Amino acid sequence: MNEITRRLKLARTRRDLTMQQAAAAMDINLRQLTRWESGKDEPRLSHISKIVVLYQIELIWLFFGVSTGKRYHPNKPEDAPLKRDLPDNHLNTRELELITALYYELPIAKDPRYMFDYIVLRGMGLVKDETLTPEGLSYCRQFVEAS
Repeated sequence: MNEITRRLKLARTRRDLTMQQAAAAMDINLRQLTRWESGKDEPRLSHISKIVVLYQIELIWLFFGVSTGKRYHPNKPEDAPLKRDLPDNHLNTRELELITALYYELPIAKDPRYMFDYIVLRGMGLVKDETLTPEGLSYCRQFVEAS
């Protein structure tokens, strides 16, 4: 059983949800959830946001087991994960590496280790479909010109 599998089950049980309740709430079949929790399959990226919302967990905790102490509350958009306003909050080092690699079309941008960073940048509106949005390009130009 891998760590994501263990954390999926832990998050569901902490929310006092049965597998049937969780599957219904995420609009998936029970077999699919069973496969995720048994480690036979992993959720697709399209299901990750449903998991984070339903279980009220942090994405970073699900993938890496670390927490910032914030929980996702659907009724409080200011607490929503992955949402940062620019330029008040700056990108972290890995996000800067990824957005720079996308800007210069470097092969590092295809590295799967940047999956979480893609999710963050997409949540900020800087990346869509593995390419920079106009906002992302504008942000990169400011960053590149400043260096």
